[in-house]
Amino acid sequence: VLGPRVEQFVLAAPSNYRQTSLDAPPPFTADHPAMLRALRQSVHVDADRQYALGYSLGGYASWAVACLHADELAGAAPLASIYCIPPMDDGLWRLMVPNFQHLPILNVWGERDELAVQAIDGSLAGTISALNRRLAAWMRGLAPLLENVEQPRAGHGDVLEAPVLVE
Repeated sequence: VLGPRVEQFVLAAPSNYRQTSLDAPPPFTADHPAMLRALRQSVHVDADRQYALGYSLGGYASWAVACLHADELAGAAPLASIYCIPPMDDGLWRLMVPNFQHLPILNVWGERDELAVQAIDGSLAGTISALNRRLAAWMRGLAPLLENVEQPRAGHGDVLEAPVLVE
């Protein structure tokens, strides 16, 4: 995605990362702010130049960082994942939207991504593709900087960043 500009960027990828979604199993740790703070301190990166990007489980994490720490990011790009709040019609999605409605987010998923997503109660909430379509329709007008891209014929492992949109 970065092509010849790759040398202009610092990429940080945490390992053993547990706080990938807002309903992550306990114990809760403050990994998100610690990671952002460490980047600012070690490589002197301003918040207006930090992006949260992740694929699959990392995509959940990028949604969580965007939702909880939007003021410390320039944008987010969750790929092949779904919004980090369990999909329920109880109003929780709506309550969290103001947290990131001013943050540019590129949400990319595959048309054929049939990976199952569980609800809080353990039941099947839907697939990544179906839930993203629902999210895109539901958020229309609520998050003006959210760009939803469904890639035709792509499954869970086939999603590629849309280079023009990333730029």
